[in-house]
Amino acid sequence: MAFPSITHEQIAARAFQIYCARGEMTGHDLDDWLQAESELRKADSPRRAEISTSQAASSYQMKPRRQPQSSFS
Repeated sequence: MAFPSITHEQIAARAFQIYCARGEMTGHDLDDWLQAESELRKADSPRRAEISTSQAASSYQMKPRRQPQSSFS
């Protein structure tokens, strides 16, 4: 199962918010985009960790231990 991902539209919306908060000053579009992406990924990390942990717990299965093979015959 794939982890949820941050969409292009979400990053664009957050970058626009950052642009507006800066007073709509041009010339920082890449900085705004990278900041938006970083913020959204950090906010998404705890949710991903929670999903990953629950998936691991639900799919964990005990496997029988293999007996080591003796090299002496």
